Amino acid sequence: MRFFMSSNSTLTPHSLAAALAIFFSIAGVILHQTGADLAIAGYIFKLSGGAFTLRDNVWFKHIFHDLGKHLFQVAFLVVIGLQIYFYHTQAPQHKKTRTWFVLACAAITLIFVGILKATTTLPCPWAITAFGGEKAFVPLASAFDTTNFPLGHCFPAGHAAGIYAWLGIAFIFPLFSKPFWQSFCAIFFIGLLYS
Repeated sequence: MRFFMSSNSTLTPHSLAAALAIFFSIAGVILHQTGADLAIAGYIFKLSGGAFTLRDNVWFKHIFHDLGKHLFQVAFLVVIGLQIYFYHTQAPQHKKTRTWFVLACAAITLIFVGILKATTTLPCPWAITAFGGEKAFVPLASAFDTTNFPLGHCFPAGHAAGIYAWLGIAFIFPLFSKPFWQSFCAIFFIGLLYS
């Protein structure tokens, strides 16, 4: 717990970010386990007229979904380009190692997300019967129960995962340093926007 507090025991931006991440993780589990997440989603669904009015919204579909996918692809190509540049210019080894690390994190995330999308049973929100769809709600604990539920092909959200894939950038800096937290929080926040 030492990294949560500075030497004079005051709350720092780093400790606040860590505390918020822990809080929201625990809150998410509690909301899901109690069914409150589904109740909140149902309330929002009713407020929007019983339809997913933002599903085909230009801002959400084209900016957050489609553009996010293209930004990931461009960023991946830029990092590959950096690696090629570092190789041909005899850049210091630490630069080459860092770009390989970032590429590996992004690639592993892509592969892992692809596997999860192909094997999990969690349906898209608009496909759930409570929201006018044809599939039953699947609890997170049954995400891989293909004997009782059909494949959902919707979890995890690929566009958000494309952003979170770049969290590896934070880890090229010393752990819990200012650049670590700045890059981690920026990428995490953008990922939340795309979630």
